[in-house]
Amino acid sequence: MRDIKFRAWDSKSKCMFTPPIVDCDGKAGHFLDNGVPMYSLYEMPVMQYTGLKDMNGVEIYEGDIVCHFNDVVFRDKKFHIERSYEINVVQFHYGMFCLSVDDELPMGLWINAKECEFEVIGNKYANPELVPELVK
Repeated sequence: MRDIKFRAWDSKSKCMFTPPIVDCDGKAGHFLDNGVPMYSLYEMPVMQYTGLKDMNGVEIYEGDIVCHFNDVVFRDKKFHIERSYEINVVQFHYGMFCLSVDDELPMGLWINAKECEFEVIGNKYANPELVPELVK
């Protein structure tokens, strides 16, 4: 069983925070602090925890920018042992967390593959300069 966690980006204070609880009343959800609504879900982007961690043990959330290291490269119709990397943004698409909207492989399969390593290097709100052009 995986943890269900959320975090939100507060654009006013330019910081990420983890709300204690989310209450949805059918009309609008609110982050609660000791039972008192603090922020509406419509005021800030909410990101869900993927249930996965990077190579350093950091939890990976939707919206995180990850560097994907790979030791196997396919070039000239052959696999080569070579260190390479890609930078992608974690997205929820087609009912799964993936690295791009064109990705047909769930992120968990990528992360659990022995030849791949992932490292969270930021998130798309706090570090927009790291977001690859193809994702923007």
